[in-house]
This record gives sequence, C-alpha cells and structure tokens, in this order.
Amino acid sequence: MQKTKIRDKKAFKKIEDHLRNYRNYVAGIRNMEKQLEYILPNITATYEIREGTVGTFTFKSTTEDYAIDRIEGKRALHLHEDIAMFQLVIDSIDVAINELEPKEQEFVKYRYIQNNSTIETALKLDYTERNLFYLRQNVKKKLLISLKSIAKIEI
Repeated sequence: MQKTKIRDKKAFKKIEDHLRNYRNYVAGIRNMEKQLEYILPNITATYEIREGTVGTFTFKSTTEDYAIDRIEGKRALHLHEDIAMFQLVIDSIDVAINELEPKEQEFVKYRYIQNNSTIETALKLDYTERNLFYLRQNVKKKLLISLKSIAKIEI
C-alpha cells in the first residue's frame, strides 16, 4: 500500500509538470512547425506512420526525394516526432480536463495552466484553502486515472 502511495505521488507530480507546461507545449509545436517550414521549404511531403515503422516521409517527385535525403531530413524527422509527442500530451490533457466537473476544470485552469498560487486559485474560485485542498484531492484522483500514461512521458 505504501509503495502505491509513493508511486501515485510521483506520477501526480509528473502530471502536474505536464499541466504546468501545457502552454509551453502549444508554443513548442508552433515553433517546431516553423522550423520544419524553414528546413523543407516548398517540399510537398507527408509524414505517415506505417505498420512496423516509426514513421516515414512520402514525396511527390524525385527532386523532393533527393532533398529529404539531406542531413536536414533527419532533423525534420526528429521535429515531427517531437511535435507528435507534444500533441499527444496536449490532447490527453484536453480529454482529461473535459471529463472533470466545471469547478474542477476551473481549478486545473487557474492552478496549473495559468500557474496561480493556491491562495490566488482559492480566491478566484471563492473557496477556502481547506476546500481547495479537498478539490485538489478529487482532481488528483481523477487525473491519476485519466492521465497516468502521460506521467511516464519524459519531455
């Protein structure tokens, strides 16, 4: 039982880190997409995940095939993988938050996404600090279930 509590505490700390970095992940995706546009300008490429592979680029001409073989192709592949990882975390958080009660959603928004202190969050929600603690415990239980998989993701 004690090991489970310790494991859950560590998992929730990682979930909190992902929640606090939510806006950074969104900004990171935008920046990586701009980098991709710079690396591969005017190249008509799609990135597909095929069974048995991590992903592959598909091109429309031999000129584009040659261009992707350049060293930047590896960098572009890494950028696509990072974008996919960030998007996975963002989408997982969005789904989990949508399943929370309205007050719980507000708590997550104020406390983690906007990075407010517990006192600021309690004031915005019109809660005492004690009631905010109980709300956090309820949110913690729910997010440990719905976001357990992203607690294992290191970014």
